[in-house]
Amino acid sequence: MEKLIIVNIAAALAHGLLALFLAIYPALFREVNNPPLLLTRYKNDTTQARDANCSQWPSLQLIESTGVFPVFWLLFIIELVTFAAHVGYASSGAAYLDMVRAGTNAFRWVEYGVTAALIGGVLANLAGIRDVYTLVIIIFAVFSWMQHGYAIESAIRRNEVGFFGVGMPLIVGFALLVAIFVPIADMYTANLDTVDRVIDYCDSDSKSHNFDSFPRNLNDLIWITFAFYGSFGLVALAYVVDAALNGAAAARSRFGAYEVAYIALSFVSKVILVLWALISVFAEDGALAWLFSCPFGSTTCTPCRYTSSLDGSTCRPPCKGDAYCAST
Repeated sequence: MEKLIIVNIAAALAHGLLALFLAIYPALFREVNNPPLLLTRYKNDTTQARDANCSQWPSLQLIESTGVFPVFWLLFIIELVTFAAHVGYASSGAAYLDMVRAGTNAFRWVEYGVTAALIGGVLANLAGIRDVYTLVIIIFAVFSWMQHGYAIESAIRRNEVGFFGVGMPLIVGFALLVAIFVPIADMYTANLDTVDRVIDYCDSDSKSHNFDSFPRNLNDLIWITFAFYGSFGLVALAYVVDAALNGAAAARSRFGAYEVAYIALSFVSKVILVLWALISVFAEDGALAWLFSCPFGSTTCTPCRYTSSLDGSTCRPPCKGDAYCAST
């Protein structure tokens, strides 16, 4: 079990170095531009005729910029919180090992409640979800997903390996996982398809497009990030199967191996996420097209009613040389 202390020390060093790198990145390399957030609101469109009763005005949907989503500093917070958690585990020594021997680590789920929730928000934003309310819902959904992991460990610790003890939290947890990642993946693939169509449109008009720096080689990296992020549920599933087949006591005796699996998956998934963000958003000429442009497919961009927070007045047109949208 003492090897767990060494593993936590190594994890603390790795995450600490990554947090330090993120802290000094703007000073050493380049200033970071975080993606602008969008807020959808509705107002009466006085340019349209009233209905037959002259009592209602048609509603007009407007998409506006409302600050930025601090992706870069959220990554720093994720690494800093993870570093602090592993320092706490390693420094607590016997108390941490006793908790693991009991078959649970409640503090890990507190850490995940913060870091995994923020990772969910970052992933959603990088995939193209920029609406404030949607991002908030995803962050809270991930937080709830993490609490079901804690519920499973607690049930096995109490020798409750039946349906209501571990089965229900496991099913609800995977349902939340699907509910979180299906819209994220759908948005990401839709944005990739839109970029291809915009490029074809510009090429057909003999114009160069504004998305020529899009990091296509990163297409597979975000799917790998999704896979590692979702694999935390597989560790919980393995622990439940172990308890069901071999008994809760036997499963708890092997909980140290599950703890190491969580530590390893946490490190790999967070490193990949940081690399994906640094290359795709913050690298020079590497910004994802859909994070800094008019919302793709939005009719409110014709005429453009979205004001970019980057330059304060215009949207990025699809083709170089095209006129910019007028601001509102």
